[in-house]
Amino acid sequence: WYERVTLLRLSDESYTGLFDESVNGAVAKLLAPYPAFHSFPRTAQIALVDLCLYGADSAAAKSQGSPLRDSIIKGDWESVSHHCRRFSLDDDRNNATSRLFLRAMGEVEAKAKKERKCW
Repeated sequence: WYERVTLLRLSDESYTGLFDESVNGAVAKLLAPYPAFHSFPRTAQIALVDLCLYGADSAAAKSQGSPLRDSIIKGDWESVSHHCRRFSLDDDRNNATSRLFLRAMGEVEAKAKKERKCW
């Protein structure tokens, strides 16, 4: 996808390595403010990495008392979906990230419903 904007060419192995390094770095950054990160629904983890990599690795995601941070800590994925807008990105990207958080909310609800049936 990057070939149209640069003359730089990467092997698949190099590209994959850089991608993995970026994702691993984002996860490491997310573990400090969100120690329960690995217990979050998978789609929420993906969306949080996206936030970290593309524009929300700053005050909104890490500041004590910010609605985004507080909603993440509470696992209120619906609220996170409303607070995750990044002004540096287009609506399509922001909407896709928001939908991931809404899917996470659905996953939590489905899991809770399944657990209630077991009783």
